[in-house]
Amino acid sequence: MLKGNLDFSLGMQLNLPQVLNTMTDNQFLTQAASLFSKLGQSMKDAQQLVSEIRRLQDQVTNFESGCMVDGAVYREWLLGEVLKLLWIEDETLFLEPVITLWHSERGRKFADEKAVDEFYCEVELLRLWVLIVSLVINLDLSTLTIKLMRTIIRRYSNMPQLWLFLINYSCNGVQTAYTF
Repeated sequence: MLKGNLDFSLGMQLNLPQVLNTMTDNQFLTQAASLFSKLGQSMKDAQQLVSEIRRLQDQVTNFESGCMVDGAVYREWLLGEVLKLLWIEDETLFLEPVITLWHSERGRKFADEKAVDEFYCEVELLRLWVLIVSLVINLDLSTLTIKLMRTIIRRYSNMPQLWLFLINYSCNGVQTAYTF
């Protein structure tokens, strides 16, 4: 079983081109599998983790603006905004600039019809992607990274194997259940 006895702290800052490259690079997924194996995951569990990460990769690379702005341009802009807000721990402090951004950029960067819930979900899933990239590239298993990842996964209930990995790593006692 994986134990959280390694001392990881917030990794180096990620930059926009670096994160954008991981969104289309299968080598990143190989790097993730290798990391999970080194952290004590069985081959099967590492493959399940990578499968969940691949699904998230597919999801975030398909975000569209819903208007005249090209999807790739929209994703790059949104990712740049997410990087600015990445380490805000308090949900209220995170939500305020996201709502302001949604309000000020609708009809310009994305369609007027894009609901705030859809926009917020995209921001959160991109945030999760960046946190996973930080984990894989920078070995960032800090308490804050784990907390932020668990919060997003709990909200969208989309990555049970990663949830279990984070629970086991942080030694919070849940061994097999996907609970909240």
